[in-house]
Amino acid sequence: MNLTELTDLVCREIGDDKALRIMPAVMEYSTGLVRARTAADQDTTTAAALRQAAQDTEAEAQARLRAAEAERLAIAAEDEARLTPKDRATRKVARMILAATPDGHTPDPKAIDLKAVMDALAVSQTTASDYRTEAAALLAGGYRPTA
Repeated sequence: MNLTELTDLVCREIGDDKALRIMPAVMEYSTGLVRARTAADQDTTTAAALRQAAQDTEAEAQARLRAAEAERLAIAAEDEARLTPKDRATRKVARMILAATPDGHTPDPKAIDLKAVMDALAVSQTTASDYRTEAAALLAGGYRPTA
């Protein structure tokens, strides 16, 4: 029942004069209901946001776990192939580029900045640039780590 219907009902049942005297109480009651509904809606919205945040956090954790496992497998394959440290670094940068590339898109070496390469490999900017260039060539040649 909305406020207009409630007002009409009160006026019919007890008369206009008495209704005018109790209308402030009716308005207060109605305002309280609106506030309670608003608070309940906010609680529902907050709960939904918290659930979504928890799901997002779980999805991110699973993605990090999959990435770590893929990295572990790639390192094991590199060990088996007896790659040089330079080749390993180039492949690591290639994997970084692939990780930064959205699904279905062509890998773009510019997807990672040189600072990220420098930090990941503890190398100078020039060496990082060389590794990124070599990784781009490796990716253009079809390199994709196997899972």
